[in-house]
Amino acid sequence: VHNAADSKTISEDSHIVLTKLDGDNDGVAKLIFNRPSAANAMGRKMLDELQSAIVHLTDHETNVRCVVLSSATDKVFSAGADLRERSTMTQDEAAEFVTSLRGTFDSLSNLPM
Repeated sequence: VHNAADSKTISEDSHIVLTKLDGDNDGVAKLIFNRPSAANAMGRKMLDELQSAIVHLTDHETNVRCVVLSSATDKVFSAGADLRERSTMTQDEAAEFVTSLRGTFDSLSNLPM
């Protein structure tokens, strides 16, 4: 978890960055999609990081009252699923990925804040 002041030092290796705002925006968290080279397309690594961020919000951030989804780039929010990565998956792997994707976004929409 980064504080708002840390936003400018986001690692390029992180596809999802969880930032907590402060000051007048105390209680607000941002989930930042940070994969601009792929138009924030959701691949396995990005999905795993999003799942981890949701678990962290659920288990550890009792003072967060609002979660904002945003993009690290002004050009695009998200292209959707990473179709390049999808083309390398078997049918079973793709089905598992889609099931995980749906479950993750269900968890996101069911956050208590």
